Order: sequence, then structure tokens, then C-alpha cells
Amino acid sequence: MPFIYQRFVAYPLLDKALGLNKAIQDKVPAGVLKTLQSFYYDTAQAAHPMAIKPLANLVSPKQILFGTDFPFRTAADHIEGLAGCEFDAEDLARIYRSNALDLMPQLGRG
Repeated sequence: MPFIYQRFVAYPLLDKALGLNKAIQDKVPAGVLKTLQSFYYDTAQAAHPMAIKPLANLVSPKQILFGTDFPFRTAADHIEGLAGCEFDAEDLARIYRSNALDLMPQLGRG
């Protein structure tokens, strides 16, 4: 998603400049970029630097969740891929587990 975010950000501006419909601005009053930055993203199909680095420029590691592309790729493949993405140990721990637990505390920390 990060590689096409500019389309999401630019379209409402183009829409406004051309006097087209105001629907997008009504749905994202804080702006598209701020809205995109409020979401959480997982690493499924994207656990490699070419995808994760742009994502890390868009959001904090606190908003990235571990995901796999099972059965096409294993969890081990994703762990190996994330190791090459220049996250420190604390950020990797967040991505692997803590971020999901923060979102779903009912799963426990045991």
C-alpha cells in the first residue's frame, strides 16, 4: 500500500480543485494521509525490505503486526525477511507479538 499512497492523498486534492464530488473529504475529514497513518498493517506477503521500508516511513513500528502468507510462505520465511528490514530488537518484538497483544489484550500476555 505505501507505494500507491500518493494516489490516495492526491485524489481528494484533485477532486477539490476540480469541484468534483466531496464524498472523499467527508469520509476522511482529517485527510487521507493522517487516516492511513492511523491504521495497523501486517507483514503478510510483505516481509522484505522492498515492502517494509516504505511502510516504516508511513507508520510507526507500533502499527505493524506480524502476519504470514501461509501456506505459500512460512512464519520462518517472514521472520528471516523482517530480520533484513533494519528494525531493532525492541521493534521486532513489538511486530512479532506485543502490538497484537496491545490491540487484543484478551489474548493475554502469558
